[in-house]
Amino acid sequence: MFKRIWQYIYTSLLRSWLKWLLRKTTGTCELQRICSGYKPGATMTTKAEYSLQSSKNKVRYPS
Repeated sequence: MFKRIWQYIYTSLLRSWLKWLLRKTTGTCELQRICSGYKPGATMTTKAEYSLQSSKNKVRYPS
């Protein structure tokens, strides 16, 4: 129960504020921080995929 509440609060409020704060302090977007902070491989790929899936700006490709 607590895990679901925390997950809701994190995904709806805290994550966007944290991303904004990191962008202002580092001057880089989330994908740039992921690509520069991890060695190429599974960890970097899963972090990038999570970032893109969690993004509020969904890209829709034409059919």
